[in-house]
Amino acid sequence: MSNTIKGLTHAGTAPAKPATGRTGVTGRSQPVGTGSNGDQVTLTDTARTLQAAEQRAAQASGVDERRVAELRAALADGSYQVDSRRVARKLVGFEQRLFAVK
Repeated sequence: MSNTIKGLTHAGTAPAKPATGRTGVTGRSQPVGTGSNGDQVTLTDTARTLQAAEQRAAQASGVDERRVAELRAALADGSYQVDSRRVARKLVGFEQRLFAVK
């Protein structure tokens, strides 16, 4: 099955058209950039929120600094206790998921 693409120039590219300003859930969109050839990109508020969240996630260390401080203090004062049964259960569960053993 093939699709016919209309409006292509002989060079194989479609003529540039201005952005239509599609809107998302909020109904608002804003232009965010114009290229040297006049192309324009428009992002909705939802897209901007997702973009900001992605940037924050990329910059986050993924480490719970408060928990690390608690563990360091417990190690330093000798109050840290290992629950060997819990460690064993977690280890077995991890290996079962890793090797798909049931």
